[in-house]
Amino acid sequence: MVVVPSYRLSPLVKHPNHCEDIACALKFTAKNIEKYGGDANMVLLMGHSAGGHIISLITLYPQFLTKVGLEPSFIKGVVSVSGVYDISAIAKESKVVLRMIVNPAFGVKDDLDYSDASPIEHITPNSPPFLILNAQNDWGLEHQAKHFHEKLKNAGVECEWKHYEGSNTNHLSIIGLGKSLGQPYREMMRDSIKFFQTIVARTSNDFIQDEETVDSIVQDIPINQEQEDDAESESLEVGLMEDGDMAM
Repeated sequence: MVVVPSYRLSPLVKHPNHCEDIACALKFTAKNIEKYGGDANMVLLMGHSAGGHIISLITLYPQFLTKVGLEPSFIKGVVSVSGVYDISAIAKESKVVLRMIVNPAFGVKDDLDYSDASPIEHITPNSPPFLILNAQNDWGLEHQAKHFHEKLKNAGVECEWKHYEGSNTNHLSIIGLGKSLGQPYREMMRDSIKFFQTIVARTSNDFIQDEETVDSIVQDIPINQEQEDDAESESLEVGLMEDGDMAM
């Protein structure tokens, strides 16, 4: 069963409101999912870009869950796609990013220390399994993912990092937008489903991992086959970067 929550956007709100909104959605899920045939004891999170940041921070920084009455162990696994893991780092890398993304979403800090909002600063050995996924050209976020994966691994956390290579793999095509032609979107979904299957199989004796079933599910995923020229694709990426509401 899939639950698709949303959250208020910046610049109308700032951190930690985004995380608080998703924590409330998780509380609602915990209370109501069984009414629809779901299992409140097997909650797995998946998010892209800002969503990857939010679910990673909620998972690693337990105050968001405990504030709504949930235990940190409530989350059994995380798939973060093209996520942001070190807000302090991106604030220091580019004045444009600082002004247009970090400040509207996380506020202005003279020392540029956003450790409280950075998932990489809250890793513990008790963190749940992570699958970290990135496109080849991921706005530089693949470098953050590499460091995040290394820190998780050094802490003894079960984790895997996959970096999809190819000329058309970017921050948008990894989730099926733009000139993806089904790749790496289908690869990403296949890896995500396998990761979720592995986690669920550890606690369910009735759960059977079936490679053919996974491949069948992935092949049935609708892909936008409409072709866009390079200029249109580039324009879309720039538009997303410059739009404060899309940043977080």
